[in-house]
Amino acid sequence: MRRWERRVSRSRSRKPRHEEQDWSVNKNQIVTDAFSCRASQKLLDLEWPGEPEVLRQRDKGFQCDSCSSYVAFNRDWGLCSNSRSRHYLETVFEHFTCPSYWWRRTQDDEYDHPHVK
Repeated sequence: MRRWERRVSRSRSRKPRHEEQDWSVNKNQIVTDAFSCRASQKLLDLEWPGEPEVLRQRDKGFQCDSCSSYVAFNRDWGLCSNSRSRHYLETVFEHFTCPSYWWRRTQDDEYDHPHVK
């Protein structure tokens, strides 16, 4: 048996790394149909406990799908690419938001974002 064949056979006998990971942190895998981090999903489910300004921001429509750092995978899910966000490189729901929301202004916008003057 060649050296690389031994490595392959040993790796097949082990559990995949993603099964060993703690779900409370980002799984660091490409996930396109759910949150990649349970803690982020819990924030949405509990409506940002202790962060009323984030909830108000979401209710006003300032959500991930209109954030400049949101990279859409499909109609509902995308990647946060804002390196200043606590959700950086996580898969997030389009109606999610965070304190690091970065407004994507378009020509047809008729409203002002609270962070833009």
